[in-house]
Amino acid sequence: MVAPSRGTVFGRTSVPHTIVIARGDKVRHWTVRPWLLATGLGIAGIAAASLLASTALFLSSDRVSDALRSREAASVTAYERRIANLRDELDRVTTRQHFDRDAVSREIRDLMEQQRELTERFDMLGPLLRKAEDEGLVSPPSPSGDERRAAAESSALSAPTPLDDLAHLADDMLPALRRSVDMIGEQQSTQVGALAADAQAKARKIADLLGGLGVASPATEAVGGPFVADGDGFADSIGQLDQALDLIERLRRRSADLPLGPPLPGADQSSSFGVRIDPFLGRRALHTGVDFVARTGTTVRAVAGGTVRSAGDAGGYGLMVEVDHGNGLATRYGHLSRIDVAVGDRLEAGQRVGAVGSTGRSTGPHLHYEVRRNGEAVNPRRYIDAGARLAELR
Repeated sequence: MVAPSRGTVFGRTSVPHTIVIARGDKVRHWTVRPWLLATGLGIAGIAAASLLASTALFLSSDRVSDALRSREAASVTAYERRIANLRDELDRVTTRQHFDRDAVSREIRDLMEQQRELTERFDMLGPLLRKAEDEGLVSPPSPSGDERRAAAESSALSAPTPLDDLAHLADDMLPALRRSVDMIGEQQSTQVGALAADAQAKARKIADLLGGLGVASPATEAVGGPFVADGDGFADSIGQLDQALDLIERLRRRSADLPLGPPLPGADQSSSFGVRIDPFLGRRALHTGVDFVARTGTTVRAVAGGTVRSAGDAGGYGLMVEVDHGNGLATRYGHLSRIDVAVGDRLEAGQRVGAVGSTGRSTGPHLHYEVRRNGEAVNPRRYIDAGARLAELR
């Protein structure tokens, strides 16, 4: 071994180190200077420190990575939870929209059904309203503002409705339309009920008027049974209106052959029915008719339809025509200057029967007019006045 030499390292004297390696016959040795050893140890220390720092950094980076992954996982979880909540909310909104749409659809179907019923009512009312109009019970129909508005609103429902308009449709349009349709239905029932009452009152007036002349009202069909209300006031009113109008029509037909008009419209009456002083004998006697003053040749017309029973000279009547109106009623037209019909002729109301004259027991041109029931003379004025009142009831 070689003796170590001395040197100075960092200002201090140090002994160099010799490294000897012997293997068999071969011997190798190295001399390591003190500064070189110090440098090597420093480098080794730095390397160890770097290794420790790298290890610490690696371990620290794992913790940071774990923290980041944990934070990311928490964010994903929160995001997925939010997505799930939004999906649930969307499902609820969609379900509510479907529910609202179904509710609106049901409401629309109900309204359309009610409108269909109103249309059927108008169809039922049509013929009755025309008959009532002929009787002067109603004016010509014209759609009211409520009906026009309901028609416009119901036509708007035929178009598809976007989801965004469901709230407006459910909250605004449908309630307004429901009120309009209900109002029309109530008005229909009220007006038809009032019209039925008017028709019944008119039928009673006509029946009383004809009853005062001894004409019985036409019998209604025999019906009966316990009363069970069906809950439909409109249907009840329709039935009452139909019956009243039918009764009026039958009363009109029955009155068509009654002598309810004046034989000389506009002519002055010169003598009334009843006991009077006879112009020829000067004593009290029964005057069986009424006299109307008119010029010779003035046309005399039948007051009602009937069949000519006699036509010719009838003693004190002079030239006279008698018309049978059926049901025991007949009229006589006396003192005629001319006869324009023959026995057996069928006459219509207003048809000419002759002309005013002064034949028979007469003091001057006039028409002697009689009404006879079952062969007995009755006061013609009752029939003439009844005809005038009946005309006022149209």
